[in-house]
Amino acid sequence: MEPIVTPGLVLKETRYKESDRIITILTPGLGVISASAQSSLRLKSKLFSACGLFCYSEFVLLPGRNMYTVREAESKNVFHGIASSIEGMSLAMYMAEMAAALSPTGEEAEKELRLLLNCLYMLSEQKRPVRMLKAIYELRSMTLAGYMPDVLACSGCGKYDGG
Repeated sequence: MEPIVTPGLVLKETRYKESDRIITILTPGLGVISASAQSSLRLKSKLFSACGLFCYSEFVLLPGRNMYTVREAESKNVFHGIASSIEGMSLAMYMAEMAAALSPTGEEAEKELRLLLNCLYMLSEQKRPVRMLKAIYELRSMTLAGYMPDVLACSGCGKYDGG
């Protein structure tokens, strides 16, 4: 089988056996996928940092029956500033969980990845308040998923605000 080279953001990691992890990755072309990263918990492993939580990396994946296998990975961006506060870490986990639950595919996955990367950057660099980033992410993400709210008028009576 041909290996697949794709960028992706690690949304979730689960420890498996002694030194392996199963990671959930949001990719622009494949959407949300699961991949096995063997020996990635060993400090001397080349996959150690590239398969970490909230790491944006370039992955070389081998397709399998149930999930992909990470053959190589090179980190492009690690959002270290997220872990500096509990609020930042919990918001990042919430956004990752929401992205995984929506499971975008195709063009939607690319837009969702771009939105999530921008929000994680803003969160990591503390460029915007946490509450504002949460509201922005929720509104844009739900809009991308096709659940755009009607913010121009009341959905019950149809009247505009102040009208």
